[in-house]
Amino acid sequence: DKDLFFQECFRVLKPGGRISASDWMQSENPTEQEVQQFIEPICAAHAVPHMGSVGSYRRSMEKAGFLVATALDLRVEGDILRNWEMLDSLAIKSF
Repeated sequence: DKDLFFQECFRVLKPGGRISASDWMQSENPTEQEVQQFIEPICAAHAVPHMGSVGSYRRSMEKAGFLVATALDLRVEGDILRNWEMLDSLAIKSF
């Protein structure tokens, strides 16, 4: 339950605290073929019921009370194979 997760994060962080997160996500409007070909196998392999999108994560975080300063779709940023390096760098710079 991502909404509950972000609500709890907001509750336990000190005022002005920050959170940095990354996760497997789907595009905002995947086709049925994309869901069957890509999303469902990943969800099955990782035992998760569904994937969120950048927009759904933003909404969950804002609903919990966070001000979302940056929400990136790394597919748009370029080389998604290096995304963990990019995320680490962005997370460190954000603090």
